[in-house]
Amino acid sequence: MFNYGSFRSFFIKFVIGSIFVIFSLSLFISIATFSSEDPGFNKLIYVENIQNALGHFGAQLSSVMIVFWGWSSYMIALFFLICGIKLIFGIKSLQFIFRLLFLLLGIVFVDFYLILLKIASLE
Repeated sequence: MFNYGSFRSFFIKFVIGSIFVIFSLSLFISIATFSSEDPGFNKLIYVENIQNALGHFGAQLSSVMIVFWGWSSYMIALFFLICGIKLIFGIKSLQFIFRLLFLLLGIVFVDFYLILLKIASLE
């Protein structure tokens, strides 16, 4: 634990970890306050009262994530939160890209399997 190396390495890991944590928290908040009436992916409407807590950006972000990944988007946000905390505390985390790709591939396969079994989704 706390294996940063040099000060430059500490600073880079801390900044990237903070960005991951901020992104994951904003993703959690935007998905949690998702509304189908807000503007989003494939919707060209103007709405004055956006119900998403993060405003227009949150409405767009949550819409894109739910359209492409469904409610499994929470898992993606959780992945970035865990990776960000690991980077901030200096815990060694190997093969970030492979883990992200396997998470996305796993979500696709689980969703495909559930569709094949004709289990109703939580939409």
